[in-house]
Amino acid sequence: MKNVDNIIPLPNYVRAKKALGQNFLIDKTIALQITDALDLNKEDTVIEVGSGTGALSSLIAPHCKKLYAIETDQDLIKPLSATLSDYSN
Repeated sequence: MKNVDNIIPLPNYVRAKKALGQNFLIDKTIALQITDALDLNKEDTVIEVGSGTGALSSLIAPHCKKLYAIETDQDLIKPLSATLSDYSN
């Protein structure tokens, strides 16, 4: 059974669109493992395609020089922008 503290919450209105093949990363442990595996430094530029609501983006942003978070689902642009609003890169 998953620990509730490790779940990344999604906004209530966000639903995966099967037609877009969407899956959302909600396990914080996995997100942290991915971030650690990237072994980023402050000189790295990262392109994340399919950024969703920014669960992984928000963990990557503090560790790189530039982050391009690309999301084609217009319904996710607002929550993604809100998640990344504290980062200037």
